[in-house]
Amino acid sequence: MKGIEQSMYQPKYPRSHDRYIHLKKPRIILVVLAILSTALLGACTATTPDTTPMPTLPPELALEPTATNIPLTPTLPPATPTSEPAPTLPPPTEEPTLEVLTEEGNGIALSLPQPAEGAPGLAATTNVNVRSGPGVDYASYGVLLEGNAATITGVSSDGAWWVVDYPEAALDQGWVSGEFTVASNATDVPVVQPPPVPPTLRFTSPPAGNTPQGLVVDNIYLRSGPGTEYTAYGVIPARKTATIIGRNRKGDWWTIQVNSNLVPSQHGWVPAAYVRAQNVRYMVANPIQPIPDYADLPAPAEGAPAAYPMTPVYLRSGPGLEYPVLGTASPDTIGEITGISANGEWWQLSVPLEVSLDGLAWVTAPFIFAANAGEVPVVEPPAVPKAVESIQPSAGDPSLLTLEAVNFFAGPGNEWPLLGVLPGNAQAVVLGISPDSNWYIVRIPRAADPGGRGWVSAEFVEVELKRGVPIVEPPPK
Repeated sequence: MKGIEQSMYQPKYPRSHDRYIHLKKPRIILVVLAILSTALLGACTATTPDTTPMPTLPPELALEPTATNIPLTPTLPPATPTSEPAPTLPPPTEEPTLEVLTEEGNGIALSLPQPAEGAPGLAATTNVNVRSGPGVDYASYGVLLEGNAATITGVSSDGAWWVVDYPEAALDQGWVSGEFTVASNATDVPVVQPPPVPPTLRFTSPPAGNTPQGLVVDNIYLRSGPGTEYTAYGVIPARKTATIIGRNRKGDWWTIQVNSNLVPSQHGWVPAAYVRAQNVRYMVANPIQPIPDYADLPAPAEGAPAAYPMTPVYLRSGPGLEYPVLGTASPDTIGEITGISANGEWWQLSVPLEVSLDGLAWVTAPFIFAANAGEVPVVEPPAVPKAVESIQPSAGDPSLLTLEAVNFFAGPGNEWPLLGVLPGNAQAVVLGISPDSNWYIVRIPRAADPGGRGWVSAEFVEVELKRGVPIVEPPPK
């Protein structure tokens, strides 16, 4: 386990500060005539993310689907990794800081909220991953560097993993292996029920030669766009090499190919900080869809079945990837669970009418932490809509690629008649864009619309050759 869980981020010349970590890596240039050498020292840069309050954890949470609920805070097992003496912990800070290291493939260094005097806390004895759950199958959020501290808020049922305060994560929770930490004042912390294990994605290794490629150094989420605001498809496994097919303009996210039925477009985005890339000198920037406009889910009543998204997750019209995407739920929100699919793999939630006209949508269970949901009813799924075959663009036409199955309407929103569904990974000719840039007009078969035009949400597509596309006013409702 130690060889796996200990972070691959191993700086050669670390120097620790209260809030930032700077790495220095000398490069020696031999000058033949002067027989002299010079060293160039580079320092990494730091960014500070926005901190958004996460939902308060209810008194009882159940890993669903199960027949009964499991309490979040049962009696602490006697065997917990707290036997070693604790080091002196630094004073508390108000909020975490995050630093992307300058050298790709080293991961992301985290500085977490510090424990108050006498409060449960830990210090890392080596560079250790902060994960989305208690195990190496969960995604890494970043690395707690050797000697850095964190506040303990809970422990796994087997006592092997600590829950630490990480406000950037769902439920304010990060998980750290007790094997690589020393804890103090932690004998009475509650046992915390783990979230579901996210699915692991498959992909084909790149061919030999000069193919752009990258070694993924740890388990990380594959996302629909270049940022943690975008939906996660699943986890890319550590120590695998993937084909790189693009980047964002800033150069801190790579687009990689995958081979998974969980990713209709067969590509997604990973942070460059976790990829050791090669043959990417001339890699061009790929098109990017807008950052999702998260749905404002109705809050459940106290004690009602509740869903906590562990990452941004798609809302669909039915329990399956063949159903069109209606919107995106944020990890900052709590949804009311109204039902479960017969196979237990999808939750039905209450949603606003602007997301779905019947006020219902479905989310995949592996990305949802469910509470009080042991008695929710099994719900029959709606009929799977028949997808319309798109009209392929010609060379030079403005075009888009659907990332998922998407509805197209007679206007820019579900207030207009629904005309049909475009399947995921479909290309379509772009004819126009709405004044607010949130909807595109695409060419569709005249059997679906006599005018051969439909409107699709910009949130679920990638657009090529967008320049010159005319702005079109919406038709009357």
